[in-house]
Amino acid sequence: MKTEQLMLRCFGEQKGDQWTVVCVDLCLAAQASTIEKAKAKLESQIKEYLFDALVGEDKPHAAMLLSRKAPLSLRAKYHYIALISRIVSAKNHVKSILFTETLPLKPC
Repeated sequence: MKTEQLMLRCFGEQKGDQWTVVCVDLCLAAQASTIEKAKAKLESQIKEYLFDALVGEDKPHAAMLLSRKAPLSLRAKYHYIALISRIVSAKNHVKSILFTETLPLKPC
């Protein structure tokens, strides 16, 4: 397994006083008043989603669930934010971010 297969691509956007974070590789999203809370909610969703797909009641559908990508519009937004973050100085007021979440793994 390649390292990049263990990383989930995510982004977050601030609108008003709320942060929305999206995992484009599993089509999951969470919202909270701070980026830290939103990321924690998303991480919890990812763990629960993967448990259900790999061990839980959705195991027969694991192949479909693990290859479920976000809609093209959200994947395009991820790449747009990636492009803008390379152009704009880090000193500017941040209203969007890119981050990765590591697939939670248990040793055999």
